[in-house]
Amino acid sequence: MLGVDFSAVQLHRAQRLVPAARLVQADIARFALQPATVAAVVSFYALIHVPVADQRALFPPIRDWLRPGRYFLAIVGAGQWTGIEHYLGADMFWDHADTATYLDWLTAAHPNPGLASLHPRRRLRAQPHPRPRRGIARIPGRRLSA
Repeated sequence: MLGVDFSAVQLHRAQRLVPAARLVQADIARFALQPATVAAVVSFYALIHVPVADQRALFPPIRDWLRPGRYFLAIVGAGQWTGIEHYLGADMFWDHADTATYLDWLTAAHPNPGLASLHPRRRLRAQPHPRPRRGIARIPGRRLSA
């Protein structure tokens, strides 16, 4: 298992919880892996803190990192919103596109966009900004999620 986080504090917490994991401190917008080297990419509440332009640019590389038939699961915004809020004791940056935009990006990340099957799911917990969504997308040779 490989974990990537910008925060040394979060990596330290992860190391305590999953001692066998390989952890890397990096900016995900500039992170790179060799093609077809991972079985899954999972992003819980990380992409929503990356500028939208950088989020969009991440979808093609993530697709390339995945081995054929594997998964990308991410929690992303359901409505366009950008802001800074005090959250868990710190000011935190948030940037979301809307659901249709995320689905367009996922579809465009595949060379034959008409073949994508995307299934967004709405989170139930209320938040002060548009609720993130999650889901699974099936693209031949790759599985992606929004």
